[in-house]
Amino acid sequence: MQQERWADAVALFKRAESLVHAPPHLLYMARAYVKLGKLVDAREAYQKIVHDELPATAPKAFLDARSAAFEEEAALAPRLASLRISVAGEQADKAVVMVDGVELPHALVGVAHPADPGPHKLSASAPGWAADEVSVTLREGGRETVDLVLSRKERIAESPGTGDESRKRGLRTAGWITLGVGVAGLGAGTFFLLQNRSKRDDSATLCPGTVCPAANRAEMTSLDDAADRAATFSLIGYGIGAAGVIGGATLLLLSRSPNETPIAGVQPWVGLGSAGVAGHF
Repeated sequence: MQQERWADAVALFKRAESLVHAPPHLLYMARAYVKLGKLVDAREAYQKIVHDELPATAPKAFLDARSAAFEEEAALAPRLASLRISVAGEQADKAVVMVDGVELPHALVGVAHPADPGPHKLSASAPGWAADEVSVTLREGGRETVDLVLSRKERIAESPGTGDESRKRGLRTAGWITLGVGVAGLGAGTFFLLQNRSKRDDSATLCPGTVCPAANRAEMTSLDDAADRAATFSLIGYGIGAAGVIGGATLLLLSRSPNETPIAGVQPWVGLGSAGVAGHF
């Protein structure tokens, strides 16, 4: 409050009030709201203090806050603006009215209610209907009535099947991309599988018998470690490949029109030094 950081003051006094109820919290909150131009929120805070039943043993600070709230609310009341928003047209009874992007309670539609002075943007909409946005500037103590008229929303006619075809093209593109990732995963898995076998063979060559020569043990350990890493990468590659192939085939199946040739299936294959996927879509 001393630094005139009004928004921060409101937030902090709200936190304090949530921990311990005390009229001074609400009083300073109301004063900060006034500085922010949020007179409606300020009045609500003042009224909470005024309607709070304090015991005779209440601290002096609580009693002083209540006296101040009486005086400050009385001074604030004439500054509040009054706004009445009415909605006309079909579906008016189902219209949702927005004031500055916040929905106005339905019970206040068509009823004059307190509002903050200053500029506001008003709009209304109902299923298939909408009103043009209206800007209004309320002066302190002023009264305004705004009529929002709903009109039919214009919709761009879409040729039958256009949206469906667009969706299918998207699925088909995603399917081929996913399938490509799957094939790449299978290829990587095969590469690391072959690397694993090669390292194992090289390690076995260094130790032809049951006892490995001491001079070869370091190199053999390095080859075994490399083989283990290749085996792990191979499993990861095959996992990604399988997921990609299945996911891609599923997307391609979903993109197929009823009159197209049905998917016969997708079958990954792995051979010595090579891998791939076979199928038709």
